[in-house]
Amino acid sequence: MPVLEFALDATALYRVQVHLNPHQGPVSVMLNHNALGSLTTLEEQTSGKDFYLPDRSVLRVQIINGHPRAWCNGQSLTVARSTETDPGQNTQPRGQMAGSVVVLLILNVALTIGLSIWFCAIVFLNLSAQKPFVPSLLCGLCALLALIGVLAIFAWKRWGFYLAACASVATFVPAILFGTIDFSTFLPLVGVALLSIALRSSNLWRRLV
Repeated sequence: MPVLEFALDATALYRVQVHLNPHQGPVSVMLNHNALGSLTTLEEQTSGKDFYLPDRSVLRVQIINGHPRAWCNGQSLTVARSTETDPGQNTQPRGQMAGSVVVLLILNVALTIGLSIWFCAIVFLNLSAQKPFVPSLLCGLCALLALIGVLAIFAWKRWGFYLAACASVATFVPAILFGTIDFSTFLPLVGVALLSIALRSSNLWRRLV
């Protein structure tokens, strides 16, 4: 899907993305990859539509002969970049993560590393004492998968969150089957839940790819 970017300021720090639809469908309008709205009908596209930016300035987008034009408070915006992407493929997000998200990611990394070491230690102790070690081994593997998922979020990968969430839930399976539920079973799920809240409240969830 063709994407045309317009710079809102001289430094191009704030940009408007216009996602054209090759099948004359709705045209999406975004500000720094955060949705502002869309031009749904052909009438809206040809006549133009106003969008209100966070600073209350008015952005107007219009499609003229198949080419998007944009104005901010009546001033024509210059084209910053034009790209061609496949349908369903998101533009790579840019920018910095919110401080709360970074803190929770670091805490989740420390938590999963700590749990991995904890479960590995239990496995070795049970082996030397000839006790069952399978529950701790499975929980340790789940902690490692959760660690991989959290690290992937640092690279703006949405699948990393899903992997961490699934691994945290999967930790309950061996704990329930072998009756070994304790505080370490709930900690990964609590960490992922807090991370989910931070990602959505800071609007970073939409920018993950």
